[in-house]
Amino acid sequence: MTHIPTQKIERLRKRAARMEREGRAKCAEWDRNRKDLAYLSQPASRHSTFGRQRDRAMKRHMAGVDLLEEARKLREKADRLETYGMPEKGDAERRRQRRRDALDKVISVGSRVSHPMGGHGTVIRVNRKSYRVEFDGGHTWTESKHFFTPLRDEPDAADQVSA
Repeated sequence: MTHIPTQKIERLRKRAARMEREGRAKCAEWDRNRKDLAYLSQPASRHSTFGRQRDRAMKRHMAGVDLLEEARKLREKADRLETYGMPEKGDAERRRQRRRDALDKVISVGSRVSHPMGGHGTVIRVNRKSYRVEFDGGHTWTESKHFFTPLRDEPDAADQVSA
């Protein structure tokens, strides 16, 4: 079960708006001067006043571009949270419990089961969250219930567990 974290979405959007505002402010000087060919092509060493000024403007512009990119990512994250929500703590365990409950209706001691690694076997003990299975190869081990699939002639037995 997922929920929509509206407060988190609001926080992300505010932060993205602030970053975008700061990023545009930092990019403004460079954007104003980048169309001026004389500004860009003016020969100036890195140690002259104009060279240092142009380097500072370029560094501010690059920092602004980074802020704009970060703002875009935050906005995308907020959109994704708004669309798909966020998993709640315990979702995976509830899903496994639903599967265990469905398996318990179908599998009991003596039932034939299939395991992805062990192959086919017979259940010799049913625990709360696991089955002890004796596999056809002769080995026996206890494994979590959600790894097993019932082996029955009736096709609906496997269909009941797909929850």
